[in-house]
Amino acid sequence: RYQLLFQELLRHLPEGGKERAAVRQATDRVIEVCRAVNKDYDDKNLREVWEAQIAIGGGCPDLVLPYRKLLRRAPAQLLASRRREASAVTVYVFSDAVALSENGSFLGLHKAGLLWVVQWKVDPDRGDVSRSHVLVPVSVTEAKRCRACGEALEEPPFFHCHQCGMVVHESCARVLKSGPCDNTYAGRSFLLAHPSRTYHLQCATAADMEVLTGALRCAIEASCQANRYTREARRQAL
Repeated sequence: RYQLLFQELLRHLPEGGKERAAVRQATDRVIEVCRAVNKDYDDKNLREVWEAQIAIGGGCPDLVLPYRKLLRRAPAQLLASRRREASAVTVYVFSDAVALSENGSFLGLHKAGLLWVVQWKVDPDRGDVSRSHVLVPVSVTEAKRCRACGEALEEPPFFHCHQCGMVVHESCARVLKSGPCDNTYAGRSFLLAHPSRTYHLQCATAADMEVLTGALRCAIEASCQANRYTREARRQAL
């Protein structure tokens, strides 16, 4: 529609004028955008995004857009924090956004351009990331025994280490708080950070984590590049 309007406007503008050159440039840009939209419009992509929308659950904003693609769908463990217990989640990486669901319920949707991925650097010689445990209290855990003393975990609160994944009694946590951490899970956990929220996610294997974080970085970079193009186009229009 805009292409037709601009072409009609060109018919009434004098040759060699600044206005005609600006309208000609705008017409070319509109044609480029239309071609890009037609290229990206794919029934398969739309169907995958729609299926993801249903799986994510109610409360999620409308995800189906002509240009949006589902890049990766991966299970992960959302590790325990001070405010919530550990839980199984599914991460949906789209070409411009990232959504999370928990047991079929919508958990969060964030623009990819506002996210960043933080991974711990593992020392190849020692295999560690930090010198001490990062322990937070939890009231529910799948662990049966304390990793420190070997006794059964019966009365909460328990304490869970974000780095190595060990769960211990409160009394054992006081002793271990300044002790060395072996970081058993460091090679397969990462932070997905957003200005309003941070998710500490853990994958089943290090390979799974690399695939998921790779897809996340692709979406983040593509979204940032699109934002730069949009800002540049607006600057030129002004």
